[in-house]
Amino acid sequence: MKKKLALFVTLACALSLLLGVALLGCTSSDDSPETATVQYTVTVTCDDASALAGIKVQLKKGSALAGEKALTDGKATFELEAGAYAVTLSGVPEAYTYEEANLATTTPSVTIALTAKNLPDADGKYTFTLTVQYPDGSPVADLFVQLCSTGDSGACNPATTDEKGVITLKLTPDTYEVHIDNPPEGYTFDNTQYTMDETTGSLTVILTQA
Repeated sequence: MKKKLALFVTLACALSLLLGVALLGCTSSDDSPETATVQYTVTVTCDDASALAGIKVQLKKGSALAGEKALTDGKATFELEAGAYAVTLSGVPEAYTYEEANLATTTPSVTIALTAKNLPDADGKYTFTLTVQYPDGSPVADLFVQLCSTGDSGACNPATTDEKGVITLKLTPDTYEVHIDNPPEGYTFDNTQYTMDETTGSLTVILTQA
């Protein structure tokens, strides 16, 4: 009787597999779950498009390299197992830097911008670029601004913003506070709110409406 029952079950399971119908107690050796994959996309941008040549994108899961691809039209696309990945770049020109990024199943795409390093000139001075804006983003032109050293000297370097609200100064390496002692009428500015140094290179400050 047991042999007949076992034979019946075997035949029933075989028939269910042929018909595509699942029966309780019937399993297939090919029923292992499929691993979900996700398409991850990394876009790299730069003001100088020629800087993108030769750059490769690497995705790492922990310390293991999960994938590496060269950029194509500024992008690299991967089909990988769902999960979290750290994004790094290789082949970036020496004159540029970037911030590393991360990808996840919920954020499968990211854009990384290459920015030019603030390199010293022949005299060892760095370029400091400051932009002053109103709260609506419009430029504050013809404004007297000073970058004042936070060191012992406290020396201040004066300049006047152009029509785009920008000043550019060549200064020795140091940390500088942005001082605006006479903001336009109806606006205020905290001289201790913003600082910049040679690694910052550029900074945008916003006036506060009184």
